[in-house]
Amino acid sequence: MRHPFPNEIRQLSDEELESRNRVLLLMLFEMLRSTHRTFLDEPQRFGRDLDILFVGLAIWLGDYEGRPMTPHKLAEYLGMPRATTIRKIEELKRRGIAQDGPDNTVLIVPDVLRTEKARERKRYWINAFWTSVDQMLKLDTQPVDLVQ
Repeated sequence: MRHPFPNEIRQLSDEELESRNRVLLLMLFEMLRSTHRTFLDEPQRFGRDLDILFVGLAIWLGDYEGRPMTPHKLAEYLGMPRATTIRKIEELKRRGIAQDGPDNTVLIVPDVLRTEKARERKRYWINAFWTSVDQMLKLDTQPVDLVQ
């Protein structure tokens, strides 16, 4: 089985689109919730900590890409006011998750990503992703005819 091309996706019925969207939403929500549990470790605050979580994920993405971001770039990337972004960065630093880097950049504290809990979460994300891909492929058992 293969993933449908954009033209095929446009031809899916509303019901087919909704079933695929549900799989993606479940995956996204579970990955965000599990990330929150792993790094912020305050499950009761999940909904109130989403902005902090997104700032942390953006910092982490910059680290992964080898292009750490300044608070200004993070605010721009997230579409968040700079003052809010700076407050969230300070909160991440206070929690021991982020640290100052060179040239006014912000980095994730390396040890945070090397814990067994973090490694297990990364394995979980990969499994959640591939489980979702498998579910999507099962929904695509019937190819869409592209006759024009």
